[in-house]
Amino acid sequence: MKKTKAVALYSGGLDSTLAILAMQIQGVEVTAITFMNHFGCDISDKSSCSKDPFAASIKFGFKVKL
Repeated sequence: MKKTKAVALYSGGLDSTLAILAMQIQGVEVTAITFMNHFGCDISDKSSCSKDPFAASIKFGFKVKL
């Protein structure tokens, strides 16, 4: 039987991470896609920018394409 595959839009936040983990638990091979932008981000203050989207992907074993 072919393995089910899915693409997920991934923000790096809790909701999208948990959605991907739920799909993985059901045996779905997930590739996450994320976009880097500076909307709502003050580049002089990096703490206002989104967190590294790759940290959770490494911890939980799913691919992220930028």
